[in-house]
Amino acid sequence: MLPDLAIIATVSAGVALLATILKEAVWNMVLAGMKIRQWREEGRKQGIEQERKRRRKREEEARAKFGVEVNGILMLPQTPEVERFLAGEVTE
Repeated sequence: MLPDLAIIATVSAGVALLATILKEAVWNMVLAGMKIRQWREEGRKQGIEQERKRRRKREEEARAKFGVEVNGILMLPQTPEVERFLAGEVTE
């Protein structure tokens, strides 16, 4: 009967060790997923900011090229040519 208790104790210790290892592995995967999500979000925000800067620069160029002053305010006419320029289809 004593050998049976030793086997049970050994198996119990092995199961406890395996559970600890699995718990740590799962936690590491969760942390890695959170880090990947954070990187994606940072990349998305950076891409949005770059697009805003590109759009602002294009609008400034359009105002310089097509702008019409109305009551002291520089306005862009809503023409297909201006729209194409703002969309980046026309470079000149």
